[in-house]
Amino acid sequence: MRKWGATLSSNFLNKWVAATVPLVLFFLLFGYWNPHDILIMLMWAAPISYTYGILSSYLIDGLAWKWKITNKWLIGVLYVLAGALFFIPFFQLVIRIQEMGAILGFMGIGAGMALSFYLCSLVFRHRKVNLYVAVLGPLFLLVLMQIYVFQWEMDKKDGWVENQTKQYVEASFDYFHGEHPIPIRLEAGQRLTFNLKWKYWQEGSIGHYVQPPEGQRVGMEELGDQSFRFEAQEDGVYHIFLTGRKVKHGQFAVYWSID
Repeated sequence: MRKWGATLSSNFLNKWVAATVPLVLFFLLFGYWNPHDILIMLMWAAPISYTYGILSSYLIDGLAWKWKITNKWLIGVLYVLAGALFFIPFFQLVIRIQEMGAILGFMGIGAGMALSFYLCSLVFRHRKVNLYVAVLGPLFLLVLMQIYVFQWEMDKKDGWVENQTKQYVEASFDYFHGEHPIPIRLEAGQRLTFNLKWKYWQEGSIGHYVQPPEGQRVGMEELGDQSFRFEAQEDGVYHIFLTGRKVKHGQFAVYWSID
């Protein structure tokens, strides 16, 4: 009985590690490029991997024992099917998305994660190694996520493409968090009129302000239709600052004229 309990414990430990390592590798490979989206994916992937992944692994073990399946390639196919097929009811019943492209894409991700689970269960067989990975793996993932989140919360531009002339600036981006300055040289008495056009497709907030060469922010006259005007009180470089907070997949254009 004690031996059976030790075997079950070791087997669960192996599956726990097999669920942890793909999550850590996934974040290490892709987290740097877009931590915001990757973190959201991990918030979904981690519970699925630790619950459905481990339970379906036990189910596959039972089927392999009952049907006397010993071929590792065939067992790998069962894992791939289990990982892919999960997303059909998940999308239909939980997220309620009918788009076939999205479903197929996530089925591919699920198949890849399930195959990674199986490969890790084959590689991590040593009990002492599994003990260390089982404890340190999730802790390492949490610490790494906190570091990336802190870095991401600072000024960040991802996928930034900009085009600037003497009278306008246009830019598109995948992610914008922070400030973007647009310098314009003015002489005292000149009036600057500028127009802002924003477009973005996901959550986030935007704003703007004007900073003079010295002193506090400049007061502006609002002309309507996102157009503003102010008069320079001194010679120097004025900056139109565009601000974004966690703005994703967007673009903006700023047009100005000097009177």
